[in-house]
Amino acid sequence: MEQDIKLPGGTIHLSVAGQGPATIVLLPGLGEPCPILEMKPLASALQDHLRVISLEPYGYGGSDPAPTPRTIENICEELHQVMKALGIEKYTLAAHSISGIYALYHLHQYAEEVSTFVGLDISVPCQFTHPMAKEEIGLMTQMRQEQAQAASEEVLSEIREGAIQQLTSLTSYPFSPEELKRYGEMALKSVKDPTVLDEIRHTEENASKALSLKIPDELPAVMLIAKENTKRLSEWEPWHRAICGSNTTLEILDSDHYVHLQQTQQVAEAIRSLLLGR
Repeated sequence: MEQDIKLPGGTIHLSVAGQGPATIVLLPGLGEPCPILEMKPLASALQDHLRVISLEPYGYGGSDPAPTPRTIENICEELHQVMKALGIEKYTLAAHSISGIYALYHLHQYAEEVSTFVGLDISVPCQFTHPMAKEEIGLMTQMRQEQAQAASEEVLSEIREGAIQQLTSLTSYPFSPEELKRYGEMALKSVKDPTVLDEIRHTEENASKALSLKIPDELPAVMLIAKENTKRLSEWEPWHRAICGSNTTLEILDSDHYVHLQQTQQVAEAIRSLLLGR
């Protein structure tokens, strides 16, 4: 079921599936057009055993544009407010890509709320000290600026169809035609919303604020990383092992960056094992 949560700065959209004994919150990667749909394969695989919340932060999917700068403090405070509004006191955080930076900060800022953590090939703070990081951030900034200025129907159609093609190339999940149409429209909404561009511009600053953090030793956690990223970058696995706590298990999945789409069942099994012991 999808719903809106009204916060002081605007409305956050999310979906809730399942009614299990524990709650897991799925957090998206940078600029994901419609997190509810991208996370739907994983949510569907978990909902028979868990309550699954797919969150669309400000500027994502059906949520309002961000009312404040995309600092790590604001992003984590908004997540805290959402969970408080839902009346959920304890939950598991499952973060993909850039949300891993925010989740790592959140684990310490709101330690009393988070019961377990799942990393879905997350970004790690130290990767943004790597020489390639500035170049990648520059390219992302340029791309978002160009997309935001796109006006011709031809370019808009390319953005819409390109987003749909990427999603369907990553998973065999049977999205309906209506869902794929919605995903394409959300891609257009995303590039016109300045929120993600502001988030990109805050990336290095946000990462620096989590640079000294690791997963707390007392927190049960599983880190799932993509084999393809370990091939592209020799530091990928050591970087992730460096932030693992003594109660963290690390697994390398035969996948590219979108582990939750390309290895959905394996990811779901790892989550059920961590949360339910099965």
